[in-house]
Amino acid sequence: MAKRKKRGRTERQHLVTLAVILGVVTLILYGQVLVFDFINLDDPDYVYNNQYVRSGITAENTVWAFTLHGPGQWHPLTWLSHQLDCELFELDAGMHHLVNALFHVANVVLLFLLLVRMTSALTPSFLVAALFAWHPLSVESVAWVSERRDVLSTCFCFLTLHAYVSYTRQGGWRAYGWVMFLFACGLMSKPMLVTLPCAMLLLDVWPLKRWQGSVPADPRPVVSTGWLSLLKTYAWFSIVAGSIAFLLMIPIAATYVLFSSWGPPGLLTCLIGLAMVGIPVLSLVAGVKLLKSLPSVPPLVIWLQVPGVLGGIVLVAAFLRNLRTVGFRDNLFETGMILFFVGSTLLAITGFVYLLSFAPLWKRAYLVREKIALLGLSLVASLFTLLIQMQEQAVGTLEGYPLFTRFGNAMLSYATYLRKLVWPHDLAIFYPYPEALQMFWVGVSAVLLLVLSGLCIWQVRRRPYLLVGWLWYLGTLVPVIGLVQVGGQALADRYTYVPLIGIHIAVAWGLMEFVNWLQPGNLKRQEILQRVIAGIVLVPLLVVSFQQIGYWKSGLTLYARALEVTEKNVLAHNSLAADYLTMYSRSLQRGEVDQKYLEAALVHFKKAMLLDPNLIQSYMGLASIAEERQDPATALRYLQQAQQRNEVEMAKPIIARRLAWVFATAPQEDVRDGQQALKLARRAAELTAGRDAHCLHTLAVALAENEQFEEAIHIARRALSMAEREDQRALVSQIKASLTGYEQKQPFRDPRW
Repeated sequence: MAKRKKRGRTERQHLVTLAVILGVVTLILYGQVLVFDFINLDDPDYVYNNQYVRSGITAENTVWAFTLHGPGQWHPLTWLSHQLDCELFELDAGMHHLVNALFHVANVVLLFLLLVRMTSALTPSFLVAALFAWHPLSVESVAWVSERRDVLSTCFCFLTLHAYVSYTRQGGWRAYGWVMFLFACGLMSKPMLVTLPCAMLLLDVWPLKRWQGSVPADPRPVVSTGWLSLLKTYAWFSIVAGSIAFLLMIPIAATYVLFSSWGPPGLLTCLIGLAMVGIPVLSLVAGVKLLKSLPSVPPLVIWLQVPGVLGGIVLVAAFLRNLRTVGFRDNLFETGMILFFVGSTLLAITGFVYLLSFAPLWKRAYLVREKIALLGLSLVASLFTLLIQMQEQAVGTLEGYPLFTRFGNAMLSYATYLRKLVWPHDLAIFYPYPEALQMFWVGVSAVLLLVLSGLCIWQVRRRPYLLVGWLWYLGTLVPVIGLVQVGGQALADRYTYVPLIGIHIAVAWGLMEFVNWLQPGNLKRQEILQRVIAGIVLVPLLVVSFQQIGYWKSGLTLYARALEVTEKNVLAHNSLAADYLTMYSRSLQRGEVDQKYLEAALVHFKKAMLLDPNLIQSYMGLASIAEERQDPATALRYLQQAQQRNEVEMAKPIIARRLAWVFATAPQEDVRDGQQALKLARRAAELTAGRDAHCLHTLAVALAENEQFEEAIHIARRALSMAEREDQRALVSQIKASLTGYEQKQPFRDPRW
């Protein structure tokens, strides 16, 4: 007994020691981020130019965080974490970076403890956590402030899995409630976790081994053969009807999305709408009758049909409202489509739930059944994210990204991530989408994936960790592999933050088994060999990661590195040019005039424009250079070209504000246009809900240009109060100077001109 206690105490000491080593080394590795700055990619929208974030935690900002809007995805908890940072540290970039690093440290320790809980194996668990912590592919998720969503969602992911392990051992609705709550928090941090319920099924296979364990007591109510037959019939009806309804809706939705309208008028549209509403209504009536006749059936059947019924009713209303219109576009129709998609999916899920609950088809059905509620949360998070990305026009069209190209790029991405895992020498913040796929490498990648899949399946009985790790990698990458293309990137390092844990597990347990095979029965030699292998693997990774983290010190080093390791990188050219322009502005604030920054910005903006003539940021950058060179006419021309090409909602207030500024403050009479300036300035202020100090200042300038000095003074004071609260010192000085002029009935002129 004493020896057992001593052994247990020693193991706990080893566990704590290894956890401390992981945390301390990771913190030292990422400690350099304390002196890093924000970058101009995403950070402005997520932090320092977002008025809802930089003003900290308020009731209004909290409500905003939970509403459906961009940029990016629906992640209210991520917004709240950024707001809390601004509340505590204001715009101290180093502290924002440090919070990311601390979340990463927490994730590393949580992963290590999770693996030890599930496997009781210290050494391979340590190796997996160390690979996760110190691999260069993890750097982007940690060193980029805007990727708070990655580290925060992963923290909730590991907490969810800890709660799930507790649930598998204790059972009960309280334990399951914690799983649901933490999973919902993870989805509200980043919706990429939608595949986590499927990952839990993999963990049920190994290391939890629930598939091999004893089956729990059958929780199903005892029903007669006749009622059981009725339940099975209803379940299959729900599955088939839900699938048919979903498939019927696809051509309608595709027509509407691709052509921005629904074409066929008249009675045909109304009949289609009635058919759409008929399926869920029929299911609802059948479910109610079933519920009355068999009280042991849970009332899930009722509530899951409501969205489908509502969707059908809304669709019929939309059809009737536009009965005689050819090619109509209607928000009511869009709402009906969304509700009906959700409803038909839930209808099929209902049938699946009842099959698993009452039909004795499969003795392990309860392992799937307990994930249904989690999959429902995933469905909702996916829907919210898709709505936001469609609103932002961020989802690539089939014309721009054909299905064949998407599948080919997905194969290449899976293989490329594996290559970067082994040889991470060419990492960049952005990898441009290929103009044409190299079919030879697509084929090689597909063959590689098939061979590895076959190998893992072949070894599933002897080495189940191989298949579990491989399927974890393949499955958790599905939301971001490019089948639904969002943005212009072919792949991204940050997407591998969680998925590569599966490969780490396969490698770590494979190495440990290899060591045991080399030194069978000799525990001391096994331990020495394990440490040697770990050192050979981990030390080079630490060195490369330290160097990779250094590239994130500023945008200049980060984008220059991207241009070194990629080709035709429009985003890197444009972002580097914008950073050079910022450096020029800072040199002016110091009383210096360093033209080399302006020239470098001009070069990279023009290179970006040559690669993508429709990139509005390049035109806006060239307009800024023209303004610095005291050429408002050229600036106006570039801004108007940007406005003509712009299709991005978020860019509209920026373009409108800058156009209004030139129209209101240019020294040349033939350039100034007070009426146009006022119209654009009011538009910019409306688009930012009157919460942007720059837009309000521009509105005041435009009002003064139109000799509306009283209103200009009122608006300028609002802008001044906001700028002082946000500590925008340069803007504060400019607004104060403009107020002095308004009081003397003088319009404002840009001091650069």
